[in-house]
Amino acid sequence: MALFPSLPRWNPARLRSYLLRLPLATRIVIVVTVFIWVFGMLLSTAVWDVVAWGALVPEKVNLSSMHRINTYPLIHASALHFLLNLPLAVLLLERFEAGNGTLVTVVLLAGPFSTFPAGLYLLFEKVIWRGNAAVMGLSTWVSLLIAIEMAKTFKSNPHFKWVVFRSCFTTSDVA
Repeated sequence: MALFPSLPRWNPARLRSYLLRLPLATRIVIVVTVFIWVFGMLLSTAVWDVVAWGALVPEKVNLSSMHRINTYPLIHASALHFLLNLPLAVLLLERFEAGNGTLVTVVLLAGPFSTFPAGLYLLFEKVIWRGNAAVMGLSTWVSLLIAIEMAKTFKSNPHFKWVVFRSCFTTSDVA
């Protein structure tokens, strides 16, 4: 007799089928991100500190370290950070790539989806806030892809309400 009879059984063949049906750029992002995370966790202090090498740290960005502008989305600070970012990024990247194509997705991820947010962050952090906080993770791409999905939703259904606000007070309550 099963311990939890109402729960569906986990089947590794379904996961394998899902991963094989993912578009190419999404699979590449998954493989590179997982490789960098595993490599960073295993060899972080012994051989090469991946976070120190590729995180977007305003004080360390100069002409000889411009790679940070493109590598910061692929590097994660912790296992929890990685495990929360990856599934959401996979779902959103899969949807984006299915709608726009592999080449467009690769160009946008390597170009404007990484560099514009990095440039804005560097501008705000160096000029306005005068700080030096490191930024990393797929959260940048996740935020951009969520914004794109929201724009698509608004375009197809402009009267869609995310939250309905109702006032507790009416004019008839006021004496």
